[in-house]
Amino acid sequence: MPTKRYIAIGTLPRVIPVGRIVVHNHVRPVGSPNTPVGYEAFRAWTDVPRPTAYRVTRCRCGWAPHLREHFRVDRAAPAAT
Repeated sequence: MPTKRYIAIGTLPRVIPVGRIVVHNHVRPVGSPNTPVGYEAFRAWTDVPRPTAYRVTRCRCGWAPHLREHFRVDRAAPAAT
């Protein structure tokens, strides 16, 4: 069952549901900290933290500073099997 829920284009996440994490793609958000989703291929979503088809790494890029933490897709890590 898919657990990924994309964040609406042009927005920043404000409230993260309990049990979910915020993840963004490998694109470095231009103009951080408040780059809106959708700007220059920047995408973000919430997901349930668990081994999935992609690996995530805690991100410290400064995007969405109101969030306690967020993650980015780790393109260097192999996918979980």
